[in-house]
Amino acid sequence: MDSTKVLDNVFTANERESMTIVEVDPGELLIDWTVNEAHVQEIINSLPAHKGQIVFPPYVCLHNRKIIDGLHRVVAAHRAGIGKIRIVLVDLAESRFWDLRIMAAKPHHSIENSRLYEWMEKSWETDWGHRTNAKEEIAAHLWQMFRGENYRQSQSLYAKLDRSKLVGEQAELYDWFAAKSVVWNIPVESLADRILSFWNAVPPRPELDQLAGEYALTLPERNRLQDEARRTPAKPTYVKKWVDAGMPDTLLEFAKKEKAQKVERKKRERAREEQKAATPIGQEQLHRRHFATVRDAINRAGEEVARVAALFPQVPESAAMLATHLERVRTYAQDIIDVQSDAIEKVLADNARLYRENSELRIKVASLERATGKSTEISSNVLAWSSLEISRQKQ
Repeated sequence: MDSTKVLDNVFTANERESMTIVEVDPGELLIDWTVNEAHVQEIINSLPAHKGQIVFPPYVCLHNRKIIDGLHRVVAAHRAGIGKIRIVLVDLAESRFWDLRIMAAKPHHSIENSRLYEWMEKSWETDWGHRTNAKEEIAAHLWQMFRGENYRQSQSLYAKLDRSKLVGEQAELYDWFAAKSVVWNIPVESLADRILSFWNAVPPRPELDQLAGEYALTLPERNRLQDEARRTPAKPTYVKKWVDAGMPDTLLEFAKKEKAQKVERKKRERAREEQKAATPIGQEQLHRRHFATVRDAINRAGEEVARVAALFPQVPESAAMLATHLERVRTYAQDIIDVQSDAIEKVLADNARLYRENSELRIKVASLERATGKSTEISSNVLAWSSLEISRQKQ
């Protein structure tokens, strides 16, 4: 089908009234895309049959002087040396210009799909690109309308949208894609693919998008989930619980209640632990935990001793001293593992012994520090001298 006939059927009454036929030098017109050379040569070869003239005048936009339809005719006339050709100037808005250019080009097999999609992106930029402050929000709307929880489900998701329930920019976006799909004769899904890719649209928050899919949320529910999560920086666990509960109240109120309940549970747990600690069994378990803490501290000190041995080779006696200290520390740790306390008095007696032995170790470490002239972290690591001191440190 001839593209000129295509446009003859789609111009509005106002556009027809605005048309003006003028003669121009074809070299003065703006050529803003690459032509198909074979098609240009075909037109040049046909000129003798038409008395060396371009039969159908190209359509040109009045405001930007860009060619709506007839680019190959313009290029052919210029290369054939034709000084003047007739063109039709049409008064168009830029958005309408892109519509007509795409409609005129589609019947031509010489126009690649990539070129058509490029013009579709130009049309999108014309209508939506100026909303730079809302770009992320628009991208989020696009993803919710065309992707949902899966990357590829536009055919089912868009078709299920109820236009009457959409508001604001989502309603505008729905109308834009619906209108362009008809005008450009392209499936909405294919157009959405291009725009989502062009604007680098991604799930606004992938974890929320996945959560919406798990619970099969409707579009209004998805919107609410995104809005609430944006306003309330709640933990993912709270968000999931909120959705699982049917999204009652607001996410902020729900999160506050969850936190209050968590605090209350911890209070009850502490009360139970205190009650248990007051019993003989509880006391025994408490001291065993203290012993385990002491053992871990001494093991860490032993590791530090081994490290320090490699740091001070300039002190002759340091290696032997540190090796002795290391062996004693390991012995203390093993002693603690083997402790079996049958009564509180025995636990306290063992702690007293441990305190004395660790004091001796601390004195020798201080001696080593004076000998090397450098301080180590050993003293700070060997802190847990008794279960009583451990309790004070934890407090």
